[in-house]
Amino acid sequence: MEESEIHHDRPALSGVVRELESHSAINRTLAEIRTNRSTRLRQTIGVVVRMIMVARGWQKTGRKGSLGVRAGRNPSKPDHNTGGLAFWFIRAERYVRTEGMPFQSVRERNLEFESTTPK
Repeated sequence: MEESEIHHDRPALSGVVRELESHSAINRTLAEIRTNRSTRLRQTIGVVVRMIMVARGWQKTGRKGSLGVRAGRNPSKPDHNTGGLAFWFIRAERYVRTEGMPFQSVRERNLEFESTTPK
């Protein structure tokens, strides 16, 4: 999860989402049309990720990062993705280390580059 944030500039959940979705019990629950139950499971997984990240010295940014591209809505099928990293999760919380990030993001580097490059 930490490597996802540090090296891949992706949400922490992206570091474990494929493993989670590969578990048959989790996959079955998320595939149910009872959206309340599958929503609660996704929320619970997000809370567990937050607890782990906070315990390891990270804090929430208040921003969400993409994990997939949602398929068109179909009331007879559960919501899922057609592209991206995850099949069942569409977005997840982003985190930063409380002591600061070791690398600049591309956005930060671009702003720095643009401000120092003569026009």
